[in-house]
Amino acid sequence: ERRVILARKVSAKAAEVLPNCSALSGGLVAARLAAEAGGIRNLSMMPGSAIQVLGAKNALFSHLSTASPPPKHGILYQHSGVHGARKERRGRVARVLAAKLAIAARIDYYRGEPDPAFIAKAKGAIRDAGKGP
Repeated sequence: ERRVILARKVSAKAAEVLPNCSALSGGLVAARLAAEAGGIRNLSMMPGSAIQVLGAKNALFSHLSTASPPPKHGILYQHSGVHGARKERRGRVARVLAAKLAIAARIDYYRGEPDPAFIAKAKGAIRDAGKGP
């Protein structure tokens, strides 16, 4: 019960501070990304490729030091579009979502207000990335 209450509060605060990121990924995922990045400013300066693997440090270092495959997603796996996509499409959905979140984080940091046109277009791109060729 406490976890649900805390999740609602975190989600509401994330929607207030990161309106565009929260609209694209959900409040909890946006809050986790900002926390892992070290703040909104740091998140806004990251490229999409770095946002994509946030939260997958062990897999990333394993990839760099051995011949293991690169990580496709970290925290972004919790997004319903990534989690619900077929296994062969997850990497593509995570990549598109990360790229759109990089733009959304910059809008949030510099403007601080929602951009409905961007959100609608980005959600369409994320949805299309999950579909077949």
